[in-house]
Amino acid sequence: MVQGLGAAGYGVSEVVLDTLASARTVLHGEEKDVGVLVIDLGAGTSDVVLYFDGAPHFSKVYSLGSDRITKDIAQVLQIPDDEAEHLKLRYGHTWLPGLTQDGEVIVREVGSRPAFNLLKSQLAQIIQARTQEIFELIFKDVQKTGLLEQLGAGLVLTGGGSHLEGVTELAGQVFGKPARMGLPTRIPGVGEAWQRPEYTAAVGLVLWGQDKLPPQRVQDTRNPEPKGAEPGEPPPVRRAAATPGESLGTRVWRFIKQNFI
Repeated sequence: MVQGLGAAGYGVSEVVLDTLASARTVLHGEEKDVGVLVIDLGAGTSDVVLYFDGAPHFSKVYSLGSDRITKDIAQVLQIPDDEAEHLKLRYGHTWLPGLTQDGEVIVREVGSRPAFNLLKSQLAQIIQARTQEIFELIFKDVQKTGLLEQLGAGLVLTGGGSHLEGVTELAGQVFGKPARMGLPTRIPGVGEAWQRPEYTAAVGLVLWGQDKLPPQRVQDTRNPEPKGAEPGEPPPVRRAAATPGESLGTRVWRFIKQNFI
């Protein structure tokens, strides 16, 4: 990412913790005041930040994420990781008591081993065990801060792992607090396709930069399209030219989509 920014003619002026960026996207000001815990369930890690009285009081990164759940499924069922990921996303459930309709799913054949049937409840047991472990690790650390009872706004879950069915119910059960999914919605310039929990940190970084940019700098960002590149040079970066009435955040987000996504 840093190399990509450098190629685009930009540098890094500040490093921002991704959980703070996610919080900038999914939290309301009053939630930070009364107390809230953001849990970003990523692929390789689970990142948390706790806000109380308007400021962050605790943050930590755990080396367990949704990829570990996929590995568990693959190891228990002795199937490839890609098939385990498919089962997790298509049929997975994180909260066994919330699985109202059980049923069989087909696990495809691998090599000489034939396909076989698996109950959704059996899959849910594997997923819940690891997800509950992640939440319990976070719970113990939050409990040590003495701020567990100050989470008046409960929990906000984001990141790709929060897509799993029943994940908010399981989190609520472990923490004894209400939980909801956090999405980057109601933000100008962010299309519906990008209003997904896995994009909260990226959107939050754009908003973070917008917050830090002085208003007088807005006019400076309205650059015309660059001329074509000379032979042997990399192609020019497409600038996010301003449209009348368009906010800076909208232009920055459009620039990212044009050059990096």
